[in-house]
Amino acid sequence: MRIVWLVVILSILVTGCDIQKSTPQTISDTVTPYYVSEMKEVPEDTILVENLIDEMDQGTFEYHSGEWGKFVVNPNQREFNRGDVVYIETPIEKLKNKFPYIPEAKILRIVGMPGEKLKVKKGQVFINDLRLDAFYGTARHHGMNEEEYMKWAKENGKDPRQFNDYFHQNVKETAIPPEHYFVIGDSWWRSVDSFTFGPIHSKHIVGTVIGFKK
Repeated sequence: MRIVWLVVILSILVTGCDIQKSTPQTISDTVTPYYVSEMKEVPEDTILVENLIDEMDQGTFEYHSGEWGKFVVNPNQREFNRGDVVYIETPIEKLKNKFPYIPEAKILRIVGMPGEKLKVKKGQVFINDLRLDAFYGTARHHGMNEEEYMKWAKENGKDPRQFNDYFHQNVKETAIPPEHYFVIGDSWWRSVDSFTFGPIHSKHIVGTVIGFKK
């Protein structure tokens, strides 16, 4: 009888382990804001920059100076976190043959951290094989995920399949070296970022975007 119960207990433990292994694990970011706030007073030791490209567009041209004015960048904040919006020196030498009109500096978001491995599978970012649960962790069109876009497209007489390949894109895994960061625009299909030029060294990050000034 004891042997029977021992077999039952072991079976439960093994099943429990299997369930635990099969449970999807994530890296979650529910605190990073979509956007920075307006600043009435600009702090000392910060810089004001213009950003005239829409790589960060989530539906209202976020981080575009034509809509929101100049952006306040703190060059003294050198500890960067996932989700931070940063002003970077564009690695033009890697892009000039493909993108002759790329700006010398621009705004992008940190998604991958030093020492991590990042990939995209069916439009979803994975960090060290863990799904990134964040608004910037999936392919979006004007801030809409695939489900939201398909609903919008049907309601507005658009082809819901137009961006099918975009929403299901794959990007091979990249190992991020020490002191490097993987930076992406919130609007992937409009952005020239680490998907194109790879991770960037922290020395090419001018600073963190902390607000905007009209």
